[in-house]
Amino acid sequence: MQNKKFWFYQLKSFLPLTIGYLFLLGIIKLLTILYYIPKSFFWDVIRFSLPFLVIWFFINSYQSAKRLKAIIKEQGIPASTPIEAQLLHTNKLQRRKSDHLIRSLCNHQQEQLDHVELYSHEIKNSLTSLQAAAEITIWFPAK
Repeated sequence: MQNKKFWFYQLKSFLPLTIGYLFLLGIIKLLTILYYIPKSFFWDVIRFSLPFLVIWFFINSYQSAKRLKAIIKEQGIPASTPIEAQLLHTNKLQRRKSDHLIRSLCNHQQEQLDHVELYSHEIKNSLTSLQAAAEITIWFPAK
């Protein structure tokens, strides 16, 4: 069943290109009629361009199937269409980016906390010294 969904999706995604190809063939046919170009030109265009279109379709489908298998194998989550597979792959990349960002923010926050602790330690030392100096002047005033 999943294989049928894959090929249905492939044919569905190939539809705009097929429509564009047929539109261009219609324009070429119209030009052959308007400018009295031999009909063999039109059939030569079909004969040379259609195999490229079919080969492109099969290569594209093979690459999509290969990507789908790799993503399913990597994720462990079955995807029924290449779009779902691409979404899973994008989700994984975004999860990696967000984990990296969280780690870097935690490191930055830890550095800030270390600076605050160091600053507070230095301030405590200074305040303790001032407090000791103030107590000495109270008990032993200068003459």
